[in-house]
Amino acid sequence: MPSPSPQRIAVVDPWVNLHLPHHAELIRVSPEYQAIARQFGRLDEMQRGYSVEAMIAEMDRAGVEKAVLTTYGAEFPEYPTVRQPSAEEVLEIAAQHPQRFIAAAGFNSVRALRNPRGIMDAVRRLEGWAKHGRLRVLKVVPFATQIPYNDNLLYPLYAKCAELNIAVTINVGIAGPLYGSIACQDPRYLEELCLDFPDLKIVAAHMGHPWESLLIRLMEKFANLYLMTSAYSPKHIAPEVIQYMNTRGSHKVMFSADWPLAGFDRFIEQALALPFRSEDILRRYLRDNALAVFDWR
Repeated sequence: MPSPSPQRIAVVDPWVNLHLPHHAELIRVSPEYQAIARQFGRLDEMQRGYSVEAMIAEMDRAGVEKAVLTTYGAEFPEYPTVRQPSAEEVLEIAAQHPQRFIAAAGFNSVRALRNPRGIMDAVRRLEGWAKHGRLRVLKVVPFATQIPYNDNLLYPLYAKCAELNIAVTINVGIAGPLYGSIACQDPRYLEELCLDFPDLKIVAAHMGHPWESLLIRLMEKFANLYLMTSAYSPKHIAPEVIQYMNTRGSHKVMFSADWPLAGFDRFIEQALALPFRSEDILRRYLRDNALAVFDWR
């Protein structure tokens, strides 16, 4: 099959980080995050940050029509001057550009989740964000808290997401940052969540490497479980995942560059070179699956 150009498929990227210049200090002061930026060859860009206009211009150049604009609520008390993007910032920008963005946010700090007022504070905030109209995704990033994603502490949030038709993305697999992750990001526990929340759309984010075969089996078992290859170079996607996408799993896997950690152009170019059996499968991967899972019309 001839490789389509990015312009022929208007890409939908379901994990684009808000990374304004005043958010870039984390990359300037954190050796852990500098190491990740270097690994992707994006240290200068990550240390500089992007205005909203520059972000949209990057999307336009690469043929990215829509994106889930993301913050996940991590906190870094060891770097007291660092300012991370807030849910309110993401929601405001999404409201200003409704044709380009819906919003994703989360509560990935121990202080936000384990406090005297309890998890219900987070539930109320989540409900308030949803009433804003643009929040469509709850981000759960277990390496940031070292709280396993199947901890009962998080169940009230999952129940509220199911009630409000908000999808949940959960980072699984070995994390890039230098934090412990295997115990809290082991994808086998997705089975518990799918059993307990059959009406909740659950997206396993960041590829789940090296447990791809397990994730395929879980996606075969559960209609509400999906996979996002965010932050994972398409050229390194395991052959069994490509085979799954080429057969019974064409509706289950979605692309993401995790911009600005990775550049849109490079990841889209690699996606276009994948050995898919049809352009329809490529279109689902780059666009249609994200629109369906996040109920984006």
